[in-house]
Amino acid sequence: MELKPFGNSINVSKENCKEFVDLFIKFDVFTQAETRLDAFWKGFTRFIDPLVLQTLFDIEELPTLLCG
Repeated sequence: MELKPFGNSINVSKENCKEFVDLFIKFDVFTQAETRLDAFWKGFTRFIDPLVLQTLFDIEELPTLLCG
């Protein structure tokens, strides 16, 4: 997976190391975490209808209920 256009042809060096780390973290947080959260939500909504959740809880309460 390329982190930036034509990134596969660029070697990581001292000069571009910070950019690489920033791009990698962005990729991991936004792409990998999003994929895992999407999978969780898809499985979760197989058992609980999102419309039912909206009637039971405010959207602001859900992270606390799910994560503690």
